[in-house]
Amino acid sequence: MNPIELNQGNLYTYKGRIVDFGNGEFHLLREPLTWLPNNEDSFHTVKSGEMLDFIAHDQYKQYTDNAQSYWWVIADVNLIANPLDMSALVGVSILIPNILNVKLKIRQG
Repeated sequence: MNPIELNQGNLYTYKGRIVDFGNGEFHLLREPLTWLPNNEDSFHTVKSGEMLDFIAHDQYKQYTDNAQSYWWVIADVNLIANPLDMSALVGVSILIPNILNVKLKIRQG
């Protein structure tokens, strides 16, 4: 197995690498974003049928381009194991980290 370093500009994989198994299979290994909530963060109550990319777009669109691509930030800080199935979180208030502070943390390493 040979690790392949990822593009540093990709925030999702900022602490990650791809493992090439040599048989055409690859696996992404990454450290989830850790976050200490602060007064600049907000919360969102999950509604039936919502997906993380829609929540991210709604929460971050005024701050960044491609806001929906920051779904993983919300997933990481809320320990959401399966971001494709939000049904267990309907009615639950989830943390929405301030995206500008997230970007700053990532840039600082």
